[in-house]
Amino acid sequence: MTIKEIYKKVDGLKKELDGMKPMKKADEDRLWTKIRLNWNYNSNHLEGNTLTYSQTELLLIFDKATGEHEMREYEEMKAHDVALHLVRNIASDQEHPLTESFIKELNRVILVKPFWKEAITPDGQPTRKLIKVGDYKDTPNSVRLQNGEIFHYSSPDEVRPMMQELMVFYKKHSISTVSHPLWLAAMFHYQFVRVHPFDDGNGRIARLIMNYILMRKDYAPVIIPSSDKKNYLLALNKADTGDMESFVIYIGEHLVRSLEMSIKAARGESIEEPTDPDKEIELFKRSLADREVVKVKKNRKVIQELYSHSLSGLFTTIHQKLEQFNDLFNETDHTYWVEHSIQTTLLKPPGRNLKFIEDQLLFDFNNPQKFGQVLNEIYIQGIPQKPLQYPDIRQIRIDFYWRGFKKAGTNTFDVQTSVYVDFQEYKYRIYCNFVPPNPIQKTYNHYMSETEYHAFSAELTRNTLGMIKNSCGIKE
Repeated sequence: MTIKEIYKKVDGLKKELDGMKPMKKADEDRLWTKIRLNWNYNSNHLEGNTLTYSQTELLLIFDKATGEHEMREYEEMKAHDVALHLVRNIASDQEHPLTESFIKELNRVILVKPFWKEAITPDGQPTRKLIKVGDYKDTPNSVRLQNGEIFHYSSPDEVRPMMQELMVFYKKHSISTVSHPLWLAAMFHYQFVRVHPFDDGNGRIARLIMNYILMRKDYAPVIIPSSDKKNYLLALNKADTGDMESFVIYIGEHLVRSLEMSIKAARGESIEEPTDPDKEIELFKRSLADREVVKVKKNRKVIQELYSHSLSGLFTTIHQKLEQFNDLFNETDHTYWVEHSIQTTLLKPPGRNLKFIEDQLLFDFNNPQKFGQVLNEIYIQGIPQKPLQYPDIRQIRIDFYWRGFKKAGTNTFDVQTSVYVDFQEYKYRIYCNFVPPNPIQKTYNHYMSETEYHAFSAELTRNTLGMIKNSCGIKE
């Protein structure tokens, strides 16, 4: 993607987002919470903080700490969160300009207090250094690159004039109608890192000010994923060689992602987009937190309660929906089948059309409440001739037959719809003889809701109607 293409993409997304403002407060709040967590987590992780995503969330949202990390890691995460809110507030205040004093204040906020840190001397020797907070460095800060070379940032004597020059550069382009905010934000980030004015916290400050510049122009903040650190450093290295466009494009690609996430939030859509493998793991673990841990195994009491609290309501709803087709046919027949594991001869009880077919019980009537009574009686009384042995019910099936379509003349036809409930060891499964509706699967301690009854029944009815229309030669 060229720099012109990235500008066009960013401007198009911003225009779309602007047209959706103001957002609903709930959507704006969840978007900011997402940005806040991602920004804090990733910016600190880029600098070596080891708190997981869930630990970051627990700390910032619930003010609780967990895990065995150095106290400084918790402190710097909370401090960066304070700086982030400060940047957001100042960016929205057009009367509050960006100044060196504000940048120093950000450094003081994120570093909290002076501390000792491992460092190297200009000639590459290891040393320890007392890190000052809130003021420019008074000793060199050099780093050893992966190839072993020593990279020297600006000397302490160069910092003040270079920072003054950088602020003049910012002020000039911040009021320009030609300079794109993305370009200015990326350029400031890069030049600030090249100066490296503080003993510590320069990367975090560079990203905070970059986003201050974007947010001041009503763009979404850019979040560099810690998982993309290699590409981030590569883009900075390319800028070191004079290829600034690559760095602007790199920042622009992440700005596109932020704008797209903001648009999703404005639409009320999900904005969960895990990209960092560590973060994905934490999100996966968090997604399991509310799941049922204790597994309820199938037994006769479980099935009886499931029928009483859930299946009876489902079957009644299905009957109410499907009986609308009864007057279209000459005959209707609704049959319940119960498949079980007991092999025995079953005599027909008086007054009830009940017979044994292999290892199935067939109940030929169309009242789900009556079937429930029979089901309970089987469990309570046991199978005849074996009163102490209860059936292990594997499946309930309901067959709905309609025979002899009235309005088809010599082309009359029959239609059948079947609903199945499979009872597996730790879950039950509900489906029909065609798809959709999709199968419903639940554990035994989770019943179907009334909304689910109606959704399943409506889809079942819709598909049955489709079969009838198709048999009539009516195209959908």
